[in-house]
Amino acid sequence: MNTLVIYAHPKDTSYNAAIKDTVLEALKKRGDTVELRDLYAMDFNPVLRFDHQKAPDVEQEQKYISNADEIVIVNPIWWYSMPAILKGYIDRVLTYGFAYAYTENGVDGLLKGKRVTIINTAGGTQEAYASGGYDEALARTIVNGIYRFCGLEITKHHIVHNVIQGSDEYRAGALKEIAALFE
Repeated sequence: MNTLVIYAHPKDTSYNAAIKDTVLEALKKRGDTVELRDLYAMDFNPVLRFDHQKAPDVEQEQKYISNADEIVIVNPIWWYSMPAILKGYIDRVLTYGFAYAYTENGVDGLLKGKRVTIINTAGGTQEAYASGGYDEALARTIVNGIYRFCGLEITKHHIVHNVIQGSDEYRAGALKEIAALFE
């Protein structure tokens, strides 16, 4: 299986980096052909300009997506959303005519047949996110409003809550859960 990993965190020693490394190891162990797109390491330009829609970097990213059977997205939740670099990637790469189109029957997600697993980290506890409606809001706006809108089949949306105050044992256990997602 061809798997594309899209990773968005600026710090090489972050817990998100440990998640990315766990995902890469699990995918390779599973026998996948893996392509990593580390948006910060690539210095990806997130700024959408309409004269850049057919820019070479956008066309290259669209090829990676086209060649993928599965996409894994790893990013933190900052201010109850994704990092700006990932939002810019989505704005520039998941474009009209590539990822979706409007038809007389409504929206047509053009990435049908591809699966996506979304792995996020959050500083708040699961209880705080649930009671504030944030998990539901993330699912509605990001999972449904972006990925499902484009026709992707959502395999899993996995949030590791409380990463800042959680213990080392908690974070290690979460990495094992993440590896198990790809068995």
